[in-house]
Amino acid sequence: MEKIISKLSEIKPNQKNVFVENVKVIETKLIKASNGSDLCFGKIIDDSITEPINITAWDNASKFLDGAKVIDLENVYCKEYNHAKEITTGKWGRIKVIKKEDKDEKRTN
Repeated sequence: MEKIISKLSEIKPNQKNVFVENVKVIETKLIKASNGSDLCFGKIIDDSITEPINITAWDNASKFLDGAKVIDLENVYCKEYNHAKEITTGKWGRIKVIKKEDKDEKRTN
C-alpha cells in the first residue's frame, strides 16, 4: 500500500491509513479506561485548518501523545463524531513525536 501524506483539512470521515506530518498538539488528557487500557484524548491542528480536531490515542500511542508538542501521525483513521472529524490511532496507528513539551511549559490537562 502506498503511503499518502495528507493535511488535516484533506482527511475525510471514514478514511483509513492516514499519514500526516508536523501536527501541533494543543492539549491532552491521559486517562485509564474501565477495561484497563490507557487512553489519551487531545486536540490537534496543522497549518491547513483553523479549528482543532479531536484525537484519541490508545495504549502505547497514548504515551506518545501525552506531553508531545509536534507529532507525525502514521496509519491512523478518521471517523465522524457529533458532526466533527475525529482522528484515532486504533490498533495499528502510530504517533511519532517530533517535539516534546518543555518541562516548564503549562498545558491544559
